[in-house]
Amino acid sequence: MSFPEVLEKIVAVTNSGHLLNDPAPAKRQLRQTAKEPHYHILKIQKLGRNNAITEYLHSRGIWQTAQGRLKEVYYYVEDEQKKRNNFFAAGWQNANGSWEIRSTQNFKACLGHKDISFIPGNNNSLTVFEGFIDYLSWLKDNPFADESVLVLNSLALLQAGIAKARGFENISTYFDNDPSGRKATQAFQAALPQANDCSAIYEGYKDYNDKIVAELNNYGIGR
Repeated sequence: MSFPEVLEKIVAVTNSGHLLNDPAPAKRQLRQTAKEPHYHILKIQKLGRNNAITEYLHSRGIWQTAQGRLKEVYYYVEDEQKKRNNFFAAGWQNANGSWEIRSTQNFKACLGHKDISFIPGNNNSLTVFEGFIDYLSWLKDNPFADESVLVLNSLALLQAGIAKARGFENISTYFDNDPSGRKATQAFQAALPQANDCSAIYEGYKDYNDKIVAELNNYGIGR
């Protein structure tokens, strides 16, 4: 059909009323009326004022390395009925200024837009982590390290991380010992051949923090 014929056909079908039987508009309306829960940050505080957050960080073996790097984040979530529920968590700020949060209930989320986190250091060396808990775990074992640090905060930001890592001569990756982590390692090395997989350091554990927690439980060295 020619373009004018196509236009005529559209007009004819529309005028016939056939489109009124299409259920798609109703579905679209339902999607538009459904509202996502709304959050609001109440306050940000230094660590040490909330016992639950303090105990959580101690249990992960990263209380000392978290000092000056994490904050206590207090916020509420408002549901569709305008009901507010108050929460608190340990928070790590990403490059977008949003907060990656973790709590004692093994809950993880982001208040705001996801983004990577970058800590400048040595211009030639870079260490890369999936999340900030693993970064702080590595820092516990390497307190005097001077490398630049890149925390993805999500494997969904792997390509952004690869782009940020370009230009570094020495790259060390510390991804999880699971299928997703191994795929991320392979993707990083494929894009940047100078990347070195360092996951053997915590071989037998899912991630670096699992190794730290195991040491904490075995030897009681967390505090």
